[in-house]
Amino acid sequence: MKAMCKIAAITLVAGWAATAQAGVPVVPGEIIYDFTTNGYVCDPDDWNFFGPIVTDFGWDDTAEDGSGAFIAGDWIGGGWGMGSGVGIGPFAPGQPLCGSEAPGRDDIDLDVTQGTGLSMRLRLELPPGDLPPFTQGTPGARVQFQLMDPDGTVAVLPGLMSATRPYVNRMYPPSEDWQTFTFFFAGLDSDFDDAAVAGSVPGIDLTDLEAMQLIVRPGPDSQNVNVLHFDEITLINEPLRPWADDDADGDVDLADFAVFQACFGADLTPTHPEVLLFDFEDGDQGWASFGAYGTDSGLLVNGSVGQGRYHVADFDINTNAFGIVDVSPTIDLSAFTGLKFDARMVDVAGQTPFGGPREFNLVLGIGETEFVQILTATTDYQTFEVAFADMTPPPAPFHLADPALEIRLVVLADGKSGVVELDYDEFVGVETVEAPCKRMDANYDEAIDDVDFLNFADCLLGPGVTDGFYSWCY
Repeated sequence: MKAMCKIAAITLVAGWAATAQAGVPVVPGEIIYDFTTNGYVCDPDDWNFFGPIVTDFGWDDTAEDGSGAFIAGDWIGGGWGMGSGVGIGPFAPGQPLCGSEAPGRDDIDLDVTQGTGLSMRLRLELPPGDLPPFTQGTPGARVQFQLMDPDGTVAVLPGLMSATRPYVNRMYPPSEDWQTFTFFFAGLDSDFDDAAVAGSVPGIDLTDLEAMQLIVRPGPDSQNVNVLHFDEITLINEPLRPWADDDADGDVDLADFAVFQACFGADLTPTHPEVLLFDFEDGDQGWASFGAYGTDSGLLVNGSVGQGRYHVADFDINTNAFGIVDVSPTIDLSAFTGLKFDARMVDVAGQTPFGGPREFNLVLGIGETEFVQILTATTDYQTFEVAFADMTPPPAPFHLADPALEIRLVVLADGKSGVVELDYDEFVGVETVEAPCKRMDANYDEAIDDVDFLNFADCLLGPGVTDGFYSWCY
C-alpha cells in the first residue's frame, strides 16, 4: 500500500494548502525557468551554484533558444564526492564566482500540483583538459534533481543504492547532444543513495516548493572538465508511466516482460537513417555559385554518383575578396542531426596548378549568422559526415528550422594560389533514431542485462500491486 500512501500524502497536503498560504500556481506546459532573466552576470534567473570545485557558472548563450545556463567543474583527482550543482532557493549568497551581487532567492514559492513532473533540456560538454593523459573531459556524469518544501522535506531522484538495492541507478546521464530529461514527482524519494519504497516522502508539499537543485555527480571514470548546459525547466502533466511499461497501459505486466525478454542483451546502438537532399541528377536543384575568384561553375558530368556540381576559382586574380561560395536553396534541417556529402578539390588541366591547403568550410547560414565546420579535401571524392553538434557554434533546433537556412560551401582565399575546382555531390540528411529497446535500460548503462532484470522484477505487477512497487519504477 506504500505507493497509494504516497499519493494520499500529496493529496492531503494539497487539500490542507487550501487554507494555508500556497505558492504561485504553475500551469502544465509553462516554462518555469528559461534563464532569460539575467539581472546578475552569473546568476541567471536567480539560480546559484554549490560544490567545492566548480570552476565556472552562469548564463549560456549557446543554448538552443540562445539563452540558458551552465555549470563547469574540474574532476581531476575525482574530488566531487556527492557532487556539485546548481539550484534556486535558500542557498548561501555571495558564492566565490558571483561575489556580493548574487543574492539568489530565499523561496521559489511554486505550486506544481497541476502537473505530474518536470522536464528540462540538458547537454554535457567535454572540453579539452589540462592534465595528461586526461586531455579532455571524460563522459559518465549523471544528474539528480531535488525538490524541497519550507519545512525541509526533500524529494530527490534515486541514485545508487548503498544497501538494499545496489543495482538501482535512475540518475540521468546527459549526452553531448541536447536532450529532454523528464521525471515524475512519483519517482522521487527521500534519500540520495539509500532510496526506500515509494511513499517515503510523506510530507513533500507540492503546493509550496521552496527550492530546486540540479546535482551533477561523477561517473567511475570522470576526469577533467565537464560542463553541464541546462535550460527550459517545464511543468508537465503526462500520465504516470513506469519505465518498464512498454505498451503504456499504466502497469508493468507479463506483456511488458515479454518485451523485456526479447530485449535482453539487445544492441542499443542508435541507427542513422539517411534522406537524400540533393543529387543534381535533374539540374542545379536551386544551388548557385558566387565569389569574385570564381571563373566557372555549373553541372558536372562526373559527380561522385551520376551528375554533380562544380565551381572553379582562380586565386591569382588580383582581388581582396573572401573566396568563393556555393549556396543551396533554403532548407529545413530540423529532422536531422547531421549532413553527409561527397566532395573533392582538383587542379584544372591547362591552368596554373593550385597551391595551398585544400580546405573548405561547410556552413549552415541564416543571413550573417553562420555555423561552421572546417574540412580538408583531397583530389579524390571522399564522403564527409558532419554532426551539427560538432559545428562552431552548434546550431540549435530553431536554427535548423529557420525558413532562411542555407547550406553553404566556402573556399577562402587565404593562403591559396593558382586554380582549383571544387566538386560536390550527394547531400544526405542524417537522422539519429534510438534503439527500440532503449527504454528497458533501467540504469542507463547502454546494456539490457541482469541489473535491468532486477529493476524490472521490482516493478512487475505495479503500481496496481503497490506493496513493493518502488519510486525508481517511474
